Amino acid sequence: MVDPEVLGGTPVFKDTRVPVATLFDYLEDDYSLEEFLEYFPTVSREVATRVLEQSKTALLEPAQPIGADAPEITARFRDPGGNVIGLYQQPN
Repeated sequence: MVDPEVLGGTPVFKDTRVPVATLFDYLEDDYSLEEFLEYFPTVSREVATRVLEQSKTALLEPAQPIGADAPEITARFRDPGGNVIGLYQQPN
């Protein structure tokens, strides 16, 4: 969830003030999902698992070419929040 009024628009787990990035930070630091959930009891297992699944899908989904109508945009994909992200290149 992204709300400019909550942590300056940092993506957080719904109905919490726990940044989504915190989950990834914990996993990078070799904490288990169980440990993360113990430290942040306001985050449900279902929501944390959904974030991980959506992130996996977004990262493994191949980039899609845009086409000749916008040559400066070389590819696009959706992030876990459903936002479309474009990869740009400088025109020659």
